[in-house]
Amino acid sequence: MNTIPTPSATADAPVDDTVFAEMLRQWIAEFYGKIAPLSEESLDARVRSYMHQELLYQEKVRFVLSLLPCLPEAGLDVGSSTGGLSVALAQHGIAMQGIEPSLPGVEVSRQRAARLGLRNVFFRQGVGEELPFDNASFDFVISLAVLEHVQDVPAVVSEVFRVLKPGGHAYFEVPNNLFPFEGHYKMAWLPMMPTALAKRYVAMRGAYPAFLDHLHYMSRSIITRHFRNAGFADCRDVAADFLVGKAARAPWANREGRLAGMTWCIPLIRLFFGCRPTAWFLHRAVCLIATKPRK
Repeated sequence: MNTIPTPSATADAPVDDTVFAEMLRQWIAEFYGKIAPLSEESLDARVRSYMHQELLYQEKVRFVLSLLPCLPEAGLDVGSSTGGLSVALAQHGIAMQGIEPSLPGVEVSRQRAARLGLRNVFFRQGVGEELPFDNASFDFVISLAVLEHVQDVPAVVSEVFRVLKPGGHAYFEVPNNLFPFEGHYKMAWLPMMPTALAKRYVAMRGAYPAFLDHLHYMSRSIITRHFRNAGFADCRDVAADFLVGKAARAPWANREGRLAGMTWCIPLIRLFFGCRPTAWFLHRAVCLIATKPRK
């Protein structure tokens, strides 16, 4: 088992935006090109969005950090993609490690950190089923929209439990497949649609059905069960808390957006999004936070 290397940027030289954009373009074309045909206009829009992805993650990062008792010292991002989330957390002073199976993803993540001059974030290639870190290496683990893609969900959750320190926290966000929409394909969706039927439906809509072979259906009960089986405690879905905070203009919330300052809708959010059974179906995502017991 490897110890955590000293975080550092990959290069001291300034990173040219044109080079960085081209690296992003290649990664985006490779990943999203497996889901559906990608027009040049759509590809250009995604590249523009990913160029400063760390800024787009800041509200979510502030929300997640507000759930923790104190600022973590060492964090792990499982499935770090192009590095936006890891970098956003590193900008808050957390020593971050990003683990990502795609080597191009690792390389573009390193460039993202280098162009911002960050030396407290490090990226390496690897998979969640075999995290290359010692036991109890981190006091915080985060993962957004990754667990549904892994090969072995229980193995990943068990590895997260292993590398967390006792008392450490994990925050995992996954799609809620009880909601009648599929986020990867951007299509209306029959909840938990059988794969054979889903492949026919996707093909009829002009997208690529093979991508479904790499997806696991998720819901609040499914992900909670995996985390509890691994030994986690205090597992709770905080998706409704995020919406309430935006409506209440919480200190972490952006001051713009559809919910910003709409305090009148807070009771409705708590009623429909925070209570069973409606909460099982009305959220597009499950936002699970869990704790590794100290004993």
